Amino acid sequence: MNLPCKNVKKFIFGKKTKTDFRKHIAIFLVLCYNITIQLLSVNGDVLHDAENGNNISDFINTAFGGETELTMAIKLVEIPRKHSNFPLRVAMGHFATSHSHLNYYIDFTMSKHRLSEARAGAQLLCGQIPSSQIVDTILCLDGTETIGACMASELTRAGYMNMNAHRTIYVVTPEYTSGSQIIFRDNIAPMIVGKHVLILAASVATGYTVKSAIEAIRYYHGIPVGICSIFACAQECEGFPVLSIYNKNDIPEYESHSPRECPFCKAGIPIDGLVNSHGISCF
Repeated sequence: MNLPCKNVKKFIFGKKTKTDFRKHIAIFLVLCYNITIQLLSVNGDVLHDAENGNNISDFINTAFGGETELTMAIKLVEIPRKHSNFPLRVAMGHFATSHSHLNYYIDFTMSKHRLSEARAGAQLLCGQIPSSQIVDTILCLDGTETIGACMASELTRAGYMNMNAHRTIYVVTPEYTSGSQIIFRDNIAPMIVGKHVLILAASVATGYTVKSAIEAIRYYHGIPVGICSIFACAQECEGFPVLSIYNKNDIPEYESHSPRECPFCKAGIPIDGLVNSHGISCF
């Protein structure tokens, strides 16, 4: 990274007058912009136009305010909007998780991290939960804590019952061992033990992760009471109905296969990316 070190030293250590102050500020701002361009250039073509002299505000809007597909190797599209304030973004291809191969990657980034979408998703999910349901704790899988917090607020406001002493709902996330088993530390376990626990997941395809969560809740003497998900292929898991915003009817071509039975692997189609709860790593 080529930095105008002399200008920096002069700006920081040099003798400054009122006449030179504006000039020094301008140099410093240009320096910061150049550093930002070089640090973020790893994102590829998104910053290419900015480096070629396009308007700085256009660069910032493109790099940080544009659609997610601009900074990803795959092309994301929104399926026909079932819920205008909570869209589902997908990409077709050959993708692998730790226990299955998929022909669709569903991107939950904005759903999980954009507050407006998280609130909208929480309202849609809470509207499906029976009013008589007791919810003491929401166990958030797949990084859905923001949606979980919004659900807790929505359920509390709607007057859902809970058995907690402070008349509020706990929002917790699991910890995983190296063998992918779920554990709860001593400071978190009291929010599970004896509590009515609602499970929230980003996706329920094979049900593998949700089943592990149910087993962990029961191991810690909690009471699993339901499953909520943004997207679900299964209608029920371990005897619990899966309440979801989107389901397989919204993506009829969605397929999930075990790695050994994957038709794309058998056809010699390379994997486009590895998927986990954090997102995707493309090849």
